[in-house]
Amino acid sequence: MHRMVVSKVRVYLAVIALVAFSFGATLANFSGQVVQGPTVEKEEGKKWIYVKGSKSAIRRVEISRAKISYSPEVSKKDRAANPEDDLRQGAQITVAATQDDAGEWIAAGVEILATPQRL
Repeated sequence: MHRMVVSKVRVYLAVIALVAFSFGATLANFSGQVVQGPTVEKEEGKKWIYVKGSKSAIRRVEISRAKISYSPEVSKKDRAANPEDDLRQGAQITVAATQDDAGEWIAAGVEILATPQRL
């Protein structure tokens, strides 16, 4: 069962890569922890998160159109009804994204590997 779910996630990421490649964009996959970003003016219709990678680099990622899902390792009891609600400070995630002409990361998919602690 677990292998089948992991295979489905890999197929999903491969499809995203093929679609991005067909449009000339380079797809990048990176992992990290969601961190609190600087306060910025909100852009209508856009949602942003900040992801701190293993080498302390912080990327700003636009997630408005991203498919957000949980890793099979995240137990059902630890999941929010809406996965986007768990994209907050402390969450461990993997992102599949492309960069736009301005250098901003635009996520196609976000997988939550571990949820942040609930308050």
